[in-house]
Amino acid sequence: MGQVDGEFDEKPVQEVTLSDFQMGKYEVTVAEYRIFCEATNRNMPKEPEWGWTDNHPIINTNWYDAMAYIEWLNQKIGESYRLPTEAEFEYVIREGGKPGTFPWGNEKPKNENVADQSLKKINPSRTI
Repeated sequence: MGQVDGEFDEKPVQEVTLSDFQMGKYEVTVAEYRIFCEATNRNMPKEPEWGWTDNHPIINTNWYDAMAYIEWLNQKIGESYRLPTEAEFEYVIREGGKPGTFPWGNEKPKNENVADQSLKKINPSRTI
């Protein structure tokens, strides 16, 4: 894990050993997170400029928000979910540990929300 030419916190490249783990296939949606907020009297995070769409992934949360959601979910359904470790997350986004900076290669993203920006270019009047 790590990058030879990455940022300071991505160095040095190091070999790690992972135990078996499972990760959710999909992100937590706005609708799922809203249920959590309503059940726990929390405020929704800052709404993005394009508004909330129930089946989109929740954004504008932090580690503490994610931990609170997981603790609530575990209590609600009797499971023991957790956040992935940094090594697990990097392994998954690198499609099983393939080399490269990003899953799509080494070039930097032009916009971190590529799907929404692409849709705006196709139909600028559409609200996302």
